Amino acid sequence: MNEKIKNILYVLILLLAISYMSGCEQSDTYQDVYSDESEESRESHDFSDVTENPIATIELANEKTVDIELYPEKAPNTVANFISLIESEFYDGLNFHRTIPGLLIQGGDPYGNGLGGPDYSIEGEFDHNGFDNPITHERGVISMARSQSFNSAGSQFFITLSHEPDFDGQYAGFGQVIDGIEHVDTIANSKTDNSDNPINEVIIERMTIDTKGYVYPEPIHY
Repeated sequence: MNEKIKNILYVLILLLAISYMSGCEQSDTYQDVYSDESEESRESHDFSDVTENPIATIELANEKTVDIELYPEKAPNTVANFISLIESEFYDGLNFHRTIPGLLIQGGDPYGNGLGGPDYSIEGEFDHNGFDNPITHERGVISMARSQSFNSAGSQFFITLSHEPDFDGQYAGFGQVIDGIEHVDTIANSKTDNSDNPINEVIIERMTIDTKGYVYPEPIHY
């Protein structure tokens, strides 16, 4: 088995193993609750009147930035959630806790170990969860990390560095890097420990959002 395939299999296991502080304990009625609420979230966010997509900017050290165009019409509640977290300064000071060269970088965990989140979870807006999301995981796509539950995403996200079709339909892609992808490559090439955690922390100094004047609602979460 070549190294690329091993890395892909490894990261799939890691992404599926992510467990948030809330949303990972399932009761017998868990899936039924999500089925009802999912319909509400899909009906509540209609962004067809958005004329210009919002731009999120990740500010790194040495004034390096990564600009990401978000797609509210394709993953509405996911985008609303990301914008809400940015506006609340949730991501400021957090690190990228998992980096794999040529595959992805992952961040957005307040604990920095893959186990944290915002103490809530949102619906997974992707095909295998009954949601029509046309975004494919090409190089530079930003997507939500989650645990085994389809509806367990919260704040953790990853950015792909190559076309990863195995992620399509399984994870909620919601945007695309439009500038600064070379900085994502640099982060991915960081020297890491055995858990793919960079030995020298890579910090998100600040994250900002330009909504182009549109007022986005708060996300529906559980």
